[in-house]
Amino acid sequence: MNTAIKFMTLSVLIMGMALMNGCSRDDKDDPAPLPTDLSFNVKLDFEVDGEPLKFNQELYVNESGSAYSVDRVQLYVSAFEFEKIDGTWLKSDEIVYVDAKEGKGLRFKLSKVPQGIYKSVKFLVGLDSAHNISNALPNTVDNVNMAWPDMMGGGYHHMKFEGNYSDSGNSFGFAMHIGRNLYVVPVGVQKQIIVQNASDTLRLRMNLNEWFRNPHVYDFNT
Repeated sequence: MNTAIKFMTLSVLIMGMALMNGCSRDDKDDPAPLPTDLSFNVKLDFEVDGEPLKFNQELYVNESGSAYSVDRVQLYVSAFEFEKIDGTWLKSDEIVYVDAKEGKGLRFKLSKVPQGIYKSVKFLVGLDSAHNISNALPNTVDNVNMAWPDMMGGGYHHMKFEGNYSDSGNSFGFAMHIGRNLYVVPVGVQKQIIVQNASDTLRLRMNLNEWFRNPHVYDFNT
């Protein structure tokens, strides 16, 4: 797998209930039609090497040995695509703003995902070039706060990851900001996904320490 996407792992949790026996039907009755479009649920989790993310507490150590805390994790996820068994792709247009601390965007729905079996999924952490343009997104407070400076190319931040770290008894702030089209993060996972009903859920887990070790070890001091 490309080291640029190792930070995120994926698991699929099928939460659909088994069909219960309902009222009997005569054999001559036509069966009820199956839905062709469903709202497919996505759940995002954030962790640090297996430990649930807690904010404003210096609980974590990165690959270079620095102790750190997390104050902010904000990002966009977008451009979801599901690969069908026949190799064709189903695209979803949703753009989701995520604020892990405020609980925004941790659960969302992808509309019009037909019932079926898919063999892989891909998406972006950030925005594609068609949307990563200044003022392209609705003028909400969240989108305005995610704006990338025009003098640096404009558009939006793909991600803001901020906190504090300790060195020689002193505390310093850090800000890992990702923006511009060149640095959007593609994520792709080969895993069978079965969509049977509207309660099926795709679970995505981001390990924040992977940002500090892949593709290079990130040292706050240097």
